[in-house]
Amino acid sequence: FETPRPAWSHQEQSWQRLSMQHLAASTLVATGTGSGKTECFLFPVMDHCARERAAGRAGIKGLVIYPMNALATDQARRMA
Repeated sequence: FETPRPAWSHQEQSWQRLSMQHLAASTLVATGTGSGKTECFLFPVMDHCARERAAGRAGIKGLVIYPMNALATDQARRMA
């Protein structure tokens, strides 16, 4: 994935694990606040959605659920 800044090693590892070939793989990311955990799962999900759209497949491709409104609001800004 192309990112605006160099990726952390935990991001690289998660992207590799969650690549198109392994999208359903269970993955746990445990690292500090502000270290880019969101990008660990969001980039592979967005990549999957983009590939599905490019292939002409319509419909829901991913669902992201957050337990708190404050977190959902913050993450929605980052996704946009």
